[in-house]
Amino acid sequence: MIQERKFKIDWFKAFVASHDWDLISDFAKTLGITPNLQAKDEILGQKFWHEIWSSDTGATFCAYRPASQAQVQVHKYCVELTGKFLSSLPLFQFQQLCELCNRQDDFQVKRIDLTCDFFPCQGLNLKPWETYLDQGQLADYRSVKRILNSDRGDCSSTVYLGSRRSESMVRLYSKNIEGKLWDRWELELKGYKADQAVERFVKQGVRPLLEILLGSITLLNQSWFDEFKFSEGIKLFARQEETNLERSIKFLWSISASLAMIQCFMGEEKFNSLINRIVASGKLKLRNRHHAAIREAVVTGVKVGILAISFVGSLTFPAFASQSEYFTCPVDSAEQSIFGKLPQKFPMDIVLPNSSEQTQFNQFGSGCFQINTGGGNREMCTPGMLVSAIKPFIIISVGIKFIFSG
Repeated sequence: MIQERKFKIDWFKAFVASHDWDLISDFAKTLGITPNLQAKDEILGQKFWHEIWSSDTGATFCAYRPASQAQVQVHKYCVELTGKFLSSLPLFQFQQLCELCNRQDDFQVKRIDLTCDFFPCQGLNLKPWETYLDQGQLADYRSVKRILNSDRGDCSSTVYLGSRRSESMVRLYSKNIEGKLWDRWELELKGYKADQAVERFVKQGVRPLLEILLGSITLLNQSWFDEFKFSEGIKLFARQEETNLERSIKFLWSISASLAMIQCFMGEEKFNSLINRIVASGKLKLRNRHHAAIREAVVTGVKVGILAISFVGSLTFPAFASQSEYFTCPVDSAEQSIFGKLPQKFPMDIVLPNSSEQTQFNQFGSGCFQINTGGGNREMCTPGMLVSAIKPFIIISVGIKFIFSG
C-alpha cells in the first residue's frame, strides 16, 4: 500500500527570443540566484553562444547577440535547469519563470522531465512490462527496454517505455532517498508535448503536470496499476488528451481533400469499392498495438464523435453527425466565418444554404453554378464530375462560398 508520493519537475530546457538585452538578469532575479559569467563565444549543446552564465546549484543561461546593427534587435536565450536545482526550487518560482518566458517574443520548451516518487517501493520497475506489451495491454508504446544493474541488489533495473527519439519517454526505476527506497516514475517530454505541458502549467498550475505524468501509461486489465496510481483515494483525471484511435481518425480528416479528389475521379461506386479493399487488406495486417488501441478506446471512452480540423484556428465537427450538423458556420457573409479571417486573397466559407439560397439553387441543373464578377449573376453549366461534386457554388465579391445542398 502506497503511503506517500512526491511529485516534482526534474529537468527543464527552453529557448527564448526577446528584444530585452538583459533578460538573463530577469531570469536570475525570478529564481533568486546570482549566476556567474562562465564563458564567452563558446559552443554549448551544439550551438554557438556569445555568453554562458551558470550557478553552482545547476542553473545555466546562454545568450546569443545578433550581429545586425538595427535599432530593434532580437536576442536569443537558452534556459536549462537541472534536477538538483529544481528539487530545491518552489514550484511557484518555476511558474513565474515560465510566465516571464511566455511574455517574450518567442518561447519554445525543448524538454521537461516530470517525476513522481512512491513510498514504500512496490517494485514498479520489476513488473513484466515486456509481457504487457506483447499481450497488447500496454497502450501507446511500441518498445520496452530494460537495463539491469547487477551491482545494486533488489529493485535495481531501469525500464524504458518508448524511444528517446520520440517526444515522450517513460523511465521506471527505484531510488534511494534519505535511506528509504522509493519507486520513481519519470516522464521525459520534448518538442510539442513539452510546449503543451508548460502552457497548461502556466495557465492552470501544477495539477495538469501530474495528470500528464499519470496519464503517460495506460495499462489495460491490471487493477493493481490503478490502485498504485490513485493511492489514498486520490482520484486525478489521467486520461490522455487523445487516444491512438482519435489520432488515426484525425489523420483521415487531414487527407479529406485527397480522398474527395480520388472519389471525384473514380466515381462513388468505384471509390467505395477501393476503400473496402483497402480496409480488408488492413485487417490482415492488424497487430497487438492495433488491438491495444481498440481496447484502449473501449476502456477509456474514446471521443470518436469530436474531431478538430486545423485551419488557422480550429473547427470542431461531430464525426458521425448528420450533414446539417457538420457545417455550422454562419451563412450571412464570408467575413463572419473563421475562413473570412484568413490572410489570403480569396477567403473561403463553407456553409449550408439558407431558405432563399436553396430556392435559388433548385433552379440550377446538375453541373451548373452561378458566377458574379461584379456585373451581375451569370449561370454557367459545365459537364464533368468535379463540378457536379461541388455544385453549386457562388463567387461572392472576393470570397468563394461553397453551398452544400441535398
